[in-house]
Amino acid sequence: MTVIYLPSSNGWFVHSPVAIDEQLEEVLPTLGGATAAQVQHIVSPNYEHVKYAKCWNEKYPNAYIWACPGLSMRHSAVRWSGEIPEGIRPAHFQTFTSQPLSTQIPDGFWDTEEIQAIHLNFEANPFTSRPFFNEVIFYHAPSKSLLVTDFFWNYPGPDGIPNSSYQGYVSKENNLDYGEWELAPRADMPWKSLLWKFGMDQVYRPFYNNFMITKRKEYLKVLSYILNEWDIETLIPAHGDIIRGKMLIRSILQSHCPT
Repeated sequence: MTVIYLPSSNGWFVHSPVAIDEQLEEVLPTLGGATAAQVQHIVSPNYEHVKYAKCWNEKYPNAYIWACPGLSMRHSAVRWSGEIPEGIRPAHFQTFTSQPLSTQIPDGFWDTEEIQAIHLNFEANPFTSRPFFNEVIFYHAPSKSLLVTDFFWNYPGPDGIPNSSYQGYVSKENNLDYGEWELAPRADMPWKSLLWKFGMDQVYRPFYNNFMITKRKEYLKVLSYILNEWDIETLIPAHGDIIRGKMLIRSILQSHCPT
């Protein structure tokens, strides 16, 4: 889960919510020195990250709760405020691609310049021809942070050292962040997690890149926009370690998302 403070409304944007406990409920209003900030937006960004949406909906009934495109029909027990528009793109994307955008922003939506969204509507299950994750990714412009759920994973390797597999991507003369820091401590990796990592890296990712990207032209436009238009300094995956550093992130995304 990632929580973003929205200073214009003194509220919280909650991305991919996890289970709520008393400690989390108590600390939310005061994160980052905010005073009595309220949970205002709760986002389930793809078909899989929806497990706790109903709990958050019940705990914060006055908050807007947003589903990725198509999710509200799958989980009708949640009192959704609406869905993130199909095919949503940042406003500048129209200039970038020279194609008109027709997405209608719902009432009550957050500031789409502050938190920009891209619907990854270029992928489909090859057996059903339907979207698999149907994910929406987000770029928080003030902090230069990219938030993803299942489009990119960063599970630790067998050594348990955060981001150790990426230390060879750029030289240390660039003075970027390379590994252990307070939000990503060294961890002993259980064999089930290592097996899962192997399956995701060696089986699922090649299958996704080769067979599930059905609209490759749009995929390349989106990837180019992410790499060249968003000034990303922090990459926050829902699975695995946070990564910091412009050059490092660019190198990793280029490797993870081959053209």
